[in-house]
Amino acid sequence: MQAYTAVLDLPEDAWDIFMLYHGDARWTDALPPKPDFWMHQLGSERSPRVDGPYLDPAVFAARATDLIAGTSGP
Repeated sequence: MQAYTAVLDLPEDAWDIFMLYHGDARWTDALPPKPDFWMHQLGSERSPRVDGPYLDPAVFAARATDLIAGTSGP
């Protein structure tokens, strides 16, 4: 958790974080690579506890589809 907290620059431990990586992402350093896209469920949608997109399943699915298809998405 702490490694992803640092990579995502979060003020608290990373949990309820959903990340997407291109297929060529590699963990070669002390910290994991920064995800190509991520969303969270920290707090609530109206009152999130961290900066970053709050989980929207449709948006997350669309971004995953874009990564699989090799497009960047919106």
